[in-house]
Amino acid sequence: MDRHDWDVHLPEPHRPRPDAGPVPPAAVLAGLESEDWQVREAACRVAGGQGVTEAERALEGLLADPDPRVRSAAAHALGTVGRESAARVLHGLVMDPDSVLASAAEEALERIAERLGRPDLRPGTDY
Repeated sequence: MDRHDWDVHLPEPHRPRPDAGPVPPAAVLAGLESEDWQVREAACRVAGGQGVTEAERALEGLLADPDPRVRSAAAHALGTVGRESAARVLHGLVMDPDSVLASAAEEALERIAERLGRPDLRPGTDY
């Protein structure tokens, strides 16, 4: 069996097709509450990619999701849609033992600080 045979059997990731157009915010919010971790992760990516500000609270909640991929995707999305309240939560994750989540939180804080013009929200600052 060559590599191509393996690729055929891999599950497709739950990502919106680029030609599908924007996902309605209500559908994104519903996806964030899905029981399927892949749907939650994809909804986080869509929320960040489309700037769905209505998703901020749900994304903050997903920072404690049982799946590490969902937690990291939520942190990344908060970098786009998060405000000061999200920055407070993200500051607590910069030293998380999960290095992927810690890095995502750090990057998100940088983006929030820049977007809001608040250098005091950057990682490493006392909050």
